Amino acid sequence: MTSDLYFPPSGDWERREASSFGINQSALERAVQFAKENEIAWPIDLRKRNVSKDLTKWSAKIGLMKPRGGPAGVVIKDGFIVAEWGDVERVDLTYSATKSYLSALVGVAFDHGLINDTSTPVFEYEDGKSIKMHKTSLDVDGFASGQNMLITWEHLLQQTSEWEGTLYTKPDVVDWNRDLSSVGMGQENYLTRRDRMLPGSHWEYNDVRVNRTALALLCVCGEPLPDVLKREIMDPIGASDKWEWHGYDEGKGKLIKSNGKKYIEFYGSSSDLANKKHYGGLSDYRSSEGRTVRIKYRGKIRDTILNILGGVRSSCTYVGAPSLKQLSKCTTFVRVSNQYNDTFSE
Repeated sequence: MTSDLYFPPSGDWERREASSFGINQSALERAVQFAKENEIAWPIDLRKRNVSKDLTKWSAKIGLMKPRGGPAGVVIKDGFIVAEWGDVERVDLTYSATKSYLSALVGVAFDHGLINDTSTPVFEYEDGKSIKMHKTSLDVDGFASGQNMLITWEHLLQQTSEWEGTLYTKPDVVDWNRDLSSVGMGQENYLTRRDRMLPGSHWEYNDVRVNRTALALLCVCGEPLPDVLKREIMDPIGASDKWEWHGYDEGKGKLIKSNGKKYIEFYGSSSDLANKKHYGGLSDYRSSEGRTVRIKYRGKIRDTILNILGGVRSSCTYVGAPSLKQLSKCTTFVRVSNQYNDTFSE
């Protein structure tokens, strides 16, 4: 790598004429025009269409959605922008670009010694760890079965894992024979397989298993993957701070940024927000019986739990209780008049 390579500083990406690099300007303009005229045949509001043609019982969208923008892109030569079209500053959903984020993060984990060898079974990295769904507290299907114990990191990264299980209400078979003709990847109904293959023996574009890759990587990193991506990749390269990485509805509460601070938003099932979100508003004959609160984002839950345990130990020490079981015998509990819980108040 030479020292004269151009790396654009954050917020200032230099543009140059294509001709200065010996690029045929006329040909470049035709390529840009082709991109503009061949927009993907998807609706602006993707919530209104089953673009993958999945079975109805599996087609529900469980992640954050927003209307997409129009055709946009840039052409880069030696680090400089030589052509651009559309709104390149717009924040849009990137869909399967998530696969690139994950592969980059696996590389980071490998560099940090968290993954010893990509040819080792993923099961070894989750053995003894428990991953549960936030809403149901049920265990997430892992890699302990006979089929899944053979899966390596390479299989996950190369989409040949043949992982067997269900994740976020979606079974792995939803990816079987996936019709990608609508996005220009293959012909309609060109796959007709009916049997599960051995890990590493069959490639097929998949999404469920990619999400399972993210969970496996979460076990390895021990912290939210967006935090790792920001610290290890996005900040060092001077990326914009407008990007976001959202989880699914089955995950934790919504992360909100306000005045430079982070909050997790939760709402009661009978709150105004819940009625507006799920029932179109509060009915005339009902009243709001719940609250919407924002809890300060505290990072790793492990730190909070350790803090709570420290407080419990101190309380037991103050009253001379050798265990939680004897705490009530060493204290006198009294009734209080202030019953309003102001824990979540500003």
